[in-house]
Amino acid sequence: MYRQNGLSLVELMIAITLGLILMTGVIQLFISSRESFQAQQSTSVIQESGRLAAELINRDLRMSGFTGFRGRMSAINNKLTPVTYKNDFLNGISVYEAKDVTDLAPLANTRALVIRGVLEGAGSELIKRSEEKKLTVGYISTEAGACKDKTNKINGMCVGDTLMVADYQKTIVFKATAIAKNASSVEISFAGTWGKPGPDYENYFMPGARVSVARTVAYFIREGVSKRPSLYQKIDDEDAVELLEGVSNIAVKFNRFSSTSSYSDATGKMNGLWNSKNDPVVSVQLELLIEGFADNVLEEKQVYEFDGKTVTAADRRLRNVFSTTIALRNQLP
Repeated sequence: MYRQNGLSLVELMIAITLGLILMTGVIQLFISSRESFQAQQSTSVIQESGRLAAELINRDLRMSGFTGFRGRMSAINNKLTPVTYKNDFLNGISVYEAKDVTDLAPLANTRALVIRGVLEGAGSELIKRSEEKKLTVGYISTEAGACKDKTNKINGMCVGDTLMVADYQKTIVFKATAIAKNASSVEISFAGTWGKPGPDYENYFMPGARVSVARTVAYFIREGVSKRPSLYQKIDDEDAVELLEGVSNIAVKFNRFSSTSSYSDATGKMNGLWNSKNDPVVSVQLELLIEGFADNVLEEKQVYEFDGKTVTAADRRLRNVFSTTIALRNQLP
């Protein structure tokens, strides 16, 4: 019979040790690759979210304060009652602390940006002088059943919409109580009165003035479906819509026509400053704080600059601040 050979205990222990060393190296390589992938993925998501968020907000910011007529915002007579932050069209932009707009249910210690004006659509042109309770515009189109109550949307307008009628010198904000198509024209009614034509020029309009739908768009931060901070948008009285995950705060500063480089914090200060005839607000700086989804991406807590302050993060998640300057095209003198 042949002698059977095998491994000695020492040889077995050496083999196990070498195997453990190799396995440790493979695990370290895997962990390093995983962390690198998470960091790259977080950076990619942050870049994309920041770009999209800035693009969405910038689109409305550029149109803020537009009345539907050429030129910068004219003197406004707001016939809506009561006037709240939702329909304060005297101010095209306002910035609020979360505690001041609790109906939006934003996250604590964040800000809400509210933009107002004719933000979309070309509006309708008056074809006859305004009457005390009625405006007559040219007919453009009908969208069958497009209004909330399933009635027809005429010239992009529904009964109950907030409208602006504007010319070079003035704007009146009102709520439409009736909209009726009549051959090649559309009659828009208002429950109050415009004032009699003639000497009372501040309350009536000549052909060529424009009637447009006025919107209020709020951008704010709320907990999203993923339980992370998200950017939300609310248009007029519609339900708030989650736009982008990872947007955790907003900061806005404003600049006046008389200043070349000085920007001031806009929080709670835009009201009463927006429509200055002598020194209007002509541009704003928008800052967006974006955070990644993955935890423990960084080796230590991140230190970053946001809204003029140095902040140390409470966790090791990756963050980035996106800053952009927007010229308000309707505010330039």
